[in-house]
Amino acid sequence: MIITVDGLSGVGKSTIAKALSRELGYNFVSTGQIYRTLALLILDEEIVPEDTTAVVEKIDELSLLFEDHILVTNYKTDNSMLEREETAYVAALIGKNGICKKKLSERIIKMVQGKNCVVEGRNAGNILFPNAELKIYLYADIEIRAKRKLHWMTGTSASLGRNQLDIRDKFVTSSAPEDAYKIDTGNKTA
Repeated sequence: MIITVDGLSGVGKSTIAKALSRELGYNFVSTGQIYRTLALLILDEEIVPEDTTAVVEKIDELSLLFEDHILVTNYKTDNSMLEREETAYVAALIGKNGICKKKLSERIIKMVQGKNCVVEGRNAGNILFPNAELKIYLYADIEIRAKRKLHWMTGTSASLGRNQLDIRDKFVTSSAPEDAYKIDTGNKTA
């Protein structure tokens, strides 16, 4: 069974999807983490993100495997590096490139085929798994999402520039699948 958890940055996708996968004993897949890992690899190897051929070669080199019910890659890195703005920007560029997105999507789909998985990411229920048995779409006000994102990144309750999140939302869109359960997480805890 495939369960998707969609939504924009800061709505609680990862938190909810991880908890749901643990509760059900399902595998957890974060499409965003896979894109950011690939982005970091591209940055580390000084590949131009718009070089489709070079990016596709790196996608082919990236192993996707399950470890303790979590889909991971063979390219290990510090998680703080994955959340940098530069990494997120390059990940978004990869996602905007139709050829690269198709290639990486095919790899992810192949990895979860025949497995019980909770797949978290923007448009997981629209693009990757339109036939998922259960789709959840989380949303919240941008001010709340910005505070959550900054708190998660720094461990403080300081205020993140709303403009940064607003720009990211416009660059990497997410839309609710028509058949998804829509949940406003704005005034809710995990």
